[in-house]
Amino acid sequence: MKIQGIFSVVMAVRNGGATLTRALDSLMSQTCGDWECLIQDGMSDDNTEELLAARQDKRLKVAREADSGVYDAWNKALGRLSPESCWVMFLGADDALADPYVLARASHELVRLPEDVMFAQAGLNVGRDGKKRECISRSRAEVFQRLVWGMPLLTPAVFFRTSLFRQANFDSTYRIAGDFAFVAERLAPANFAVLPFVASYMELGGLSSSLRTRSLLQAERRRVLAECVLPRAAEIVQACIETLDETADPMASVR
Repeated sequence: MKIQGIFSVVMAVRNGGATLTRALDSLMSQTCGDWECLIQDGMSDDNTEELLAARQDKRLKVAREADSGVYDAWNKALGRLSPESCWVMFLGADDALADPYVLARASHELVRLPEDVMFAQAGLNVGRDGKKRECISRSRAEVFQRLVWGMPLLTPAVFFRTSLFRQANFDSTYRIAGDFAFVAERLAPANFAVLPFVASYMELGGLSSSLRTRSLLQAERRRVLAECVLPRAAEIVQACIETLDETADPMASVR
């Protein structure tokens, strides 16, 4: 079975020349070529522009303009989605797809999901300097329990159905927790699935894991809890009840 449409990989970059090659190489090496990469360059003044210009591939779609932060950049990129787009991924310029078979595996798995599944989460490798330190995966039970105290999904390893972004964008007033807010307003047992493979590698040390931004992250988490989670409190508790026994590690069969 083949996925109907293409994968859209959204990448916000600002002076990402030191790591961008790894991210782009991980895309170019995919055995499934049905993808586009929407790169939003926030006026980099390092060698980012030159690196992108050197890549002669029509699937790389680069826009260069100022933005107010990562979620504003993502929104700008989402405005350029191909009509054929079916699933969206968000990678940082220092992230990468985990291996050359990620999109092929995703195509095989995602086509089997019901149309009301909007979020599909795979495993995530994390590390330093491109070297894996650990693999993170979460059961359905853990995902919904995490809604009350932190980001439940592993954003670089999540496939978001494109139709989500035909209706809504990220709140660009957030600097760090905009993806948490987006998910907290929408995630439910019926629209969420887990996938049995590792999708991405994430470099540690970004905004969400930096000591320099910890106080801002905590403030933004409090805002998400108050504005997005609290109004859905009964619904989220019900989701925790529904998924309480769904503790199976989706990566257990491939570890």
